[in-house]
Amino acid sequence: VQDYRGNRRNTPNAARMPGWLVEGIPDYIRWFLYEPQTHGAEITARNIERAKYDASYRITGNFLNWVVTTYDPKIIVKLNAAGRAAEYGEQVWKDATGKTVAELGTEWKALNEQKLGITPKKEGE
Repeated sequence: VQDYRGNRRNTPNAARMPGWLVEGIPDYIRWFLYEPQTHGAEITARNIERAKYDASYRITGNFLNWVVTTYDPKIIVKLNAAGRAAEYGEQVWKDATGKTVAELGTEWKALNEQKLGITPKKEGE
C-alpha cells in the first residue's frame, strides 16, 4: 500500500523513507483513526522512557497524531506523498510545521512528561 520503493527503482540516489515512518504511519492510522477507543498507542508512565519520535510503530503513531492535531492535519498525506516520490527529507517537516522533526520530537516528549507529571531526567542521570 505504501509503495515507497517506486521511484527508487528508476532513481538509485533518491531519498529513502525512514523505517520508523514506514512503521509509524500505519500505526497512526490504526490507533488514531480506526481504533481510538482502545488507546493502543498511548504514552504512559510505563513507556515514556522509550518515547522517542523515531521509536517506530505505536510510539511513532502517537507522535504523528500529535503533529496532526497540533500543527498540520495533512502531514500524513504529505509524508506519504514524499515517500512515494522518493523525496522524503527534513524539509517536509519544516514546510508543514516550521520545525525540524527533532524539534517536534523534543516538544512532544516534554508535553507527554508534563501530562504524566514526570520530571525529565538530565543528561547523565
